[in-house]
Amino acid sequence: MNEQNNQQAQSNQNNQENQVSQKEQEKQSAEKAGTLAADALLMYATGGKSKKLEKVPVVGSQINKKKKKLGKKVAKLDQKTGGNLGKVSKKADDAGALDAAQSGLNAMGGKGGAGKMPSGGASPSLSAPSSSSANAPSGSQRTPQKPNFAKNGLSNGNNIASSGGDGSKTKGLKDIFNRKHSTFRDKLMPGSGSNESNNSMNFILNGVAQLKKLIKFALLPLIAMLSFIIIIALLLTSFNSENDLSAVDRDIEEKETGGSSNTQYYAGGNKKLQDFYDRVLKIEEEYQSNGKSVNPMYITAAYHVSKEYDSGFSLDDMKNEKIKDMYDGMLGGSTVYNEQTYRDYLTNTFFPGYGFDESMSVKATDRVFEYIEQYEKRKKKDKNCKSTTGGSCTYNISGVHGYNTGALNLSNLQVRLMSSSFCKGKDNVVLNEDLVPFEKYVLGVTYGEIGEAFNTEVEKVHMIAARSFALSRPIGMNGSSGVKYVTENNRNILQIRACVADQVFCNTELGCSKDTPPGDQYGVVYSGTGHTYVYKTPLSNYPNSTLIDSWEKTMGMIGVDENNRVVPMGYSVGNGNKDDWVWKRWAEAGMDYTQIILSAYPEIKKIVKADCNTEKEDTTSKFLQIAQKLWKRVANGGYSYGMSSIPPTDGATIDCSSFVDWVLSEYGYDSFKGGQHVTQYFVNTDLSAAYGWTEISVAAGEDVTKKLKPGDILVRDPGNNNGHMNIIAQVTDDGRVFVYDCGGEDNWNNATARAGNPIESYNFIKTDRRPGKIIRISNISGDQCKSNDSGEWSTWRQIPPAPWSGINLGNSNRTIGNYGCFITSIAIQIARSGAQTTLSEFNPGTFVQELNRMGNSFDGSGSFTGTGSVNITKIVPSFSVVNHAVSLPSDRAGKIRTIQNYIDQGYYVILRVKTYSGQHWVAVTGTTSDHIQMVDPGSDAVNVWDKYPVSESSTINVYKIG
Repeated sequence: MNEQNNQQAQSNQNNQENQVSQKEQEKQSAEKAGTLAADALLMYATGGKSKKLEKVPVVGSQINKKKKKLGKKVAKLDQKTGGNLGKVSKKADDAGALDAAQSGLNAMGGKGGAGKMPSGGASPSLSAPSSSSANAPSGSQRTPQKPNFAKNGLSNGNNIASSGGDGSKTKGLKDIFNRKHSTFRDKLMPGSGSNESNNSMNFILNGVAQLKKLIKFALLPLIAMLSFIIIIALLLTSFNSENDLSAVDRDIEEKETGGSSNTQYYAGGNKKLQDFYDRVLKIEEEYQSNGKSVNPMYITAAYHVSKEYDSGFSLDDMKNEKIKDMYDGMLGGSTVYNEQTYRDYLTNTFFPGYGFDESMSVKATDRVFEYIEQYEKRKKKDKNCKSTTGGSCTYNISGVHGYNTGALNLSNLQVRLMSSSFCKGKDNVVLNEDLVPFEKYVLGVTYGEIGEAFNTEVEKVHMIAARSFALSRPIGMNGSSGVKYVTENNRNILQIRACVADQVFCNTELGCSKDTPPGDQYGVVYSGTGHTYVYKTPLSNYPNSTLIDSWEKTMGMIGVDENNRVVPMGYSVGNGNKDDWVWKRWAEAGMDYTQIILSAYPEIKKIVKADCNTEKEDTTSKFLQIAQKLWKRVANGGYSYGMSSIPPTDGATIDCSSFVDWVLSEYGYDSFKGGQHVTQYFVNTDLSAAYGWTEISVAAGEDVTKKLKPGDILVRDPGNNNGHMNIIAQVTDDGRVFVYDCGGEDNWNNATARAGNPIESYNFIKTDRRPGKIIRISNISGDQCKSNDSGEWSTWRQIPPAPWSGINLGNSNRTIGNYGCFITSIAIQIARSGAQTTLSEFNPGTFVQELNRMGNSFDGSGSFTGTGSVNITKIVPSFSVVNHAVSLPSDRAGKIRTIQNYIDQGYYVILRVKTYSGQHWVAVTGTTSDHIQMVDPGSDAVNVWDKYPVSESSTINVYKIG
């Protein structure tokens, strides 16, 4: 009982800490909003001149100090009066609204201009392009005339006018300014009159003393202004409380509110909206109690999209019956959510029920999923960004409990999935599936047997039990039904049946299906959703799943007896204490996973953890799994040879390049959908710059066997679209290469392809007379997370509208936007490399914020320091400086040759492209015969010398990353 009380006390303490954390975040956001409002007031008071004053030595630093002081006063006053401003400010801040508003103020105040590196050049750092057209990003225009709030108020040209078009909102805001104008300015600057140049001069002369008057007289006007600023911020990002899916996001509730419902917070005081959120959550719980997995965010997204279409739809329509109908629409008679099922329901039932025609229903349905995707991005959580490759563990076990057997010494263990007569299949038959890394197999068993989220302590128990059972199963079966250990090509392989005869494994990346109905517990389980009945969809459909976290915390753990023999930890519902529902009751009573295991399995004396490393296992990637799935579909789908749009349908045409396009589009590259990208495109396009992929040149007639890796794309084309390409599936130790190749119908009209197996290729690999390239997709080795695959880093810029452009470099007045090209270029190269970082989300903004937190990364002028380089290695452990400030030859060819030499060694290069007219740095992505290619933090140009003079491309820094 005392233990339960302690658990409850700990739970209460955790809840309190979460609430404190939330309040502290709200306080910080209120302070940020207050500082923002102070900035706006100061612009108003000085006729828009304050941004120039901030650049004046001494006065500038004092201005910023005083603005922050005003922000703190606002936050303190807000806490004393209930904290409502903090709540609203936090929501705006989470959406990026306050940063957007600050960027807008900076732009209106003329903040910008190229930075200048201190003399000596040892710590380069720079630069937003200047306002001149020569240095502006391509496609940009000259900075418009800055609005003067003090003279003109706000006009319709600022895009904040009333939607009715009569200017009523604008007029109201202008009146606010006018009412405050004379009194405020008279108190702040006595005798200043209306001459703006005099006002600015008086402000400089009076300096800090006048700012003290600002604090004294401006606090109350500041609060009024604050509401206005937040309104602008919300308008700038199209953010408001009524389109926030956070209200029903279980992950948000758990992390920010200690597990309690927080619908009132997100409903923004709208009682009817809160009641809707509460109903959605309550009905979800009813479905879950009946073993049905649904997601409430998909209900609220459909509601908000309906509102967008002005269909007359309202909250009054969202009664319990309608919500249940929508949940049923997600399931389609199954027990798990399926995206296509829900799409069909929305398109054919939900939206037509409110007067949508067929075309509008399709568009509205697409908008629902776009809406959810935008939300996921806004909360900065990529729902697909969870690795399921794990590590490789080495098991040194004395034997198996209850059996007279020798020791087991297993490393880099792989699992081969088998059929079973017990499950309406055949014994001793290997399924046509890739080998599964053992640790990944354990995750899939827990997903297959208890689902995507249960109870974290129970999940841990189940994973340890699944691992222990699997390791001991071949000994218990003594090789019967093909369940045994085998050794092939120096690999340890565990053969085990993929059904209730042994364990139900569900591929977490592809989902799984059976040929028996959902209610039938028997039946062999296959990876992917290609069989008659979908059993489970990919784990990525459940962004709030706790499985991966539980799996990572228990990787390598098994239960052993007093003689270090692994215990066969059997599990099934109704099996006494070896039942997950029994474990759940124990967990809810306060027992952790260790206590549960020792109570349920008395023969276990301790839980031990194998030696595991964090390196990726020998695994087939998701990319190759998709290639195999589509290859098998082509072989069994009645395809004939010919060009095709993407995706093709069964019975259509397919050729070599359209097959590769199809695989890439299924893998997540939407740009390969629609019209076909032929071999000439792959050969002539710089895919490194476009997508961040690695390219390896292939000469005519070259045998490329030793260069190839599984997952590579090999393409050869002499430049006249007379080419060929395929996907490499396997390279054997004796030099044989197996591929997925749609170069002719004979390739797939055979039993080998129909079983999903690749075919052998010889001439195209070893002797083909066409030149080409090997394309190696970044991050291909099995990770579900594709942050680098997407090439997102190629869109990173230092300048607005980049959300991080206003972040200061250290304690200086310089920001990423006007002085951060150097550090942004480094961030781009780190992201390109795919290196592991200590940050949950990596981009130039989070990178600089972490460097700022560490301290001394930037000096007082915003230049990067030697300490900053040391700090980078703490954030990116595999990062190191190879060469600093390397001078390039004066000739064009020499520059290209020098840079390519570093790239060939696997290094990453940043290049200084401006020296005399303010310095600027870019991230180099590759070279051609006459160009250096780049990602430019200051523009959208991709070739260095299309944008900058050859003569000023003078210096490079070289880094080793990974």
